[in-house]
Amino acid sequence: MRQPSTNCIKRRLTERRHIATAIDHLTARGVPRDGIDVVLSRLFFVDVDLLNEVLESGDAWAAPGASGATMRIAAE
Repeated sequence: MRQPSTNCIKRRLTERRHIATAIDHLTARGVPRDGIDVVLSRLFFVDVDLLNEVLESGDAWAAPGASGATMRIAAE
């Protein structure tokens, strides 16, 4: 995943299904579970409480369509 440029506005990641999709996308690419929060916070404004809830509940692995490419992680 690419880092956003310094003059780029970050997108918000505040919905449970989008967070679950992002987690699934990152884990499929080998990002360790304890590094997901760091990667997502570099790319997005993340609802940290919701991110922790999703990670603790395991919803990311049960999200419908989470392994599909329905969400683009890096904004262009």
